[in-house]
Amino acid sequence: MSIQLTDLIKEQASQCLVMLGAGIAFMLFYQLCSFLCGQVRIHKWVRVFLEIFFWLASAVMTSQFLYYCAYGRISVHAVCAFAIGVLLWKKCFCGIILPTYCEGKRTRGLRKRHGKKKKEQTI
Repeated sequence: MSIQLTDLIKEQASQCLVMLGAGIAFMLFYQLCSFLCGQVRIHKWVRVFLEIFFWLASAVMTSQFLYYCAYGRISVHAVCAFAIGVLLWKKCFCGIILPTYCEGKRTRGLRKRHGKKKKEQTI
């Protein structure tokens, strides 16, 4: 008994592989942007601009991956492959490249000033 792969199965498998790569590329770009924002002291408005730029660039990058593999059609298996790529990056590669930014030690916008404790309100 031989199993033949139809053209539809081959097309969907290639779409899944491309969107898996898109998820990995998205997380790599996200981690690099987070690392750079954490290392460089910048004004909060510049950080807002960089955050907006990151999301716009990520949207363009993801849409280009989607256009390459399925001419812009969004499908369930493409979205699932993208999500699996993101999870694969977090599970396998995140700790290898920048380990401190994968363990929740990032303090993006949450830094305490001078170690003061938050005052409790009295009733």
